[in-house]
Amino acid sequence: MGSTSAGRPNALEPSEELRAVMRRLYQAMNEHDFDTIDNLISDEASVLSIGTDPQEWWIGHAAIAAVWRTQFEEFDFFFRSEALEAWVQGSVGWVADRSTLVVGSEEITTRITVVFHLVRGQWRFIQMHLSSGAVNEQLLGTTLTTSLESLVTYAESVRPDMAEVAAPDGTVSVVFTDIEGSTEMTERMGDHGWMELLRWHDALVREQAARFGGFVVKSQGDGFMLAFSSATRALDFALALQNLVATGYRDQPVRMRVGVNTGETIRERDDFYGRAVIMAARVAAQAHGGEVLVSDLVAGLVAGVDRFRFGPERVAELKGLAGSHTLHPLLQNVSSRQVPLAADGPATAAPASRDTPPSGRARQDGS
Repeated sequence: MGSTSAGRPNALEPSEELRAVMRRLYQAMNEHDFDTIDNLISDEASVLSIGTDPQEWWIGHAAIAAVWRTQFEEFDFFFRSEALEAWVQGSVGWVADRSTLVVGSEEITTRITVVFHLVRGQWRFIQMHLSSGAVNEQLLGTTLTTSLESLVTYAESVRPDMAEVAAPDGTVSVVFTDIEGSTEMTERMGDHGWMELLRWHDALVREQAARFGGFVVKSQGDGFMLAFSSATRALDFALALQNLVATGYRDQPVRMRVGVNTGETIRERDDFYGRAVIMAARVAAQAHGGEVLVSDLVAGLVAGVDRFRFGPERVAELKGLAGSHTLHPLLQNVSSRQVPLAADGPATAAPASRDTPPSGRARQDGS
């Protein structure tokens, strides 16, 4: 097998075939179909299965098959897939899912990752890991940045090309968003309810990004990294999105944090990904739920735009960035309830995403 993408052999690609294989494995486990399960376990000596219990670490086909058969006979359960995704690169593929383990009347939120190897035309798993997440505050005694941090890591490693969205002077305004208290919300709503909320939230973010001529660079869980050709567009987007999210999802209040920064992406590419992107993420991490927080640079860029008003500035130290930094909370006011579009109107591109950056251009900030 040798997949290609954009002319690159064996490129990483999403795989519907591997999704189907994983659904077949789920079905076999739910039905205690040991013949199918046995055929999906690799014969390699290094095949590994890791369970939720600290003692559940099994190596070898025979050991895995035997202990699974025993456990399946000890209690009734079934898996329900919630967010299955699969990727392949050549003869290796992997699957990730936020699955729900149903035991009687109890539903347990789990995460499952499986690495598959294609051997003689058949996918068989070489490693499987089933876990049940623990809140960082309980496990480590502290709160850690999660989705925002992973977005920064992605941007630093991949360095996506933002030339298409850059302003004529080469600047790009970067927006990071996430949902405050997402871990607690997941536990309260259950995995299925949380995934439905994420789909609602995802649609709102992408619709408003398209409306204001931005595009989604990357999304991860409840976190988004977006790019806009001007600070005015970025702030118009942020205010409009906050107003929509603030209405809540069904009976669930939703509080989103937004951080905005601007940087030069063409002439100063290394500094852009090394500082400007990190700054935007760190600003978002400092924001409160329901707040749009911007860097001192962004506040200066829109200083002459009447529709933007800021609350009292605050000074903070930002992880990975030297010194203290002045941050400005963008105020929600009566006029921002119906946020005007940037002077040159909305982009007319297809719904914004990494693959379809906007074709429209904003004028310089202050227009």
